[in-house]
Amino acid sequence: MPTITLTLDIALNPVKRRAWVKYELALRGLNLSDVARHEDVRQWAVSQALDRPMARLERALAKAVGVPVKELFPERYNDQGRRIVRTRTPNSTTSLKNRHVQNREVA
Repeated sequence: MPTITLTLDIALNPVKRRAWVKYELALRGLNLSDVARHEDVRQWAVSQALDRPMARLERALAKAVGVPVKELFPERYNDQGRRIVRTRTPNSTTSLKNRHVQNREVA
């Protein structure tokens, strides 16, 4: 089987990236389940790491296919090579503290 070089086009397209990773794993006689077993997680977690930020599993996938994690998931790193950490914003209508108080008053 010929190898297909990871390009920015593949890395930035989630569908192409997933197919490329599975292809590269297959060339090495591996699959997502093998990576999951090695990392002691379920297969669905490794699969989710292809779509959602999960630093540990991203590193495991990148190592398994032999590319730097920053190249496999370029949208998750800034220009300096540092991981972009996205934080969730709290619900704009009520904070957790207010919800807890509201729930106590109702109960």
